Amino acid sequence: MIPITIRYRLPFVETEIAIGQQAIPALRLLVDSGSSATIFNVNVLGRYNIVSDEHDIIRQMQGIGGTESVLEKSVELLRISTLVASPFSIQMGKLTYGMQMDGIIGCDFLRATKATIDFDRMEMRQ
Repeated sequence: MIPITIRYRLPFVETEIAIGQQAIPALRLLVDSGSSATIFNVNVLGRYNIVSDEHDIIRQMQGIGGTESVLEKSVELLRISTLVASPFSIQMGKLTYGMQMDGIIGCDFLRATKATIDFDRMEMRQ
């Protein structure tokens, strides 16, 4: 069970994640079932030596705020608290949306992990 809090009138979770073998503590992530992809702040990942390499693909991400270039990286595992997707593709970008967030949990991860978003209990779980 991952507690959901409301910030900026949107659902956020604050939890540890793991990308491959690298654990990253207490990231603030927007839960966005309307986002097709899961994306993390490239600068936050860089602090944990998760950086781009020659296998990454440049993609264009389009949303309400416009279009931006992101890097798509295949990882052997993405764990957000107790939810695990393996293998998985993440996106890395700047996330300059006028609010403090380290990433967005998108529909791809929510579907891969069969996550349930329960606003009555304010939690996310499998």
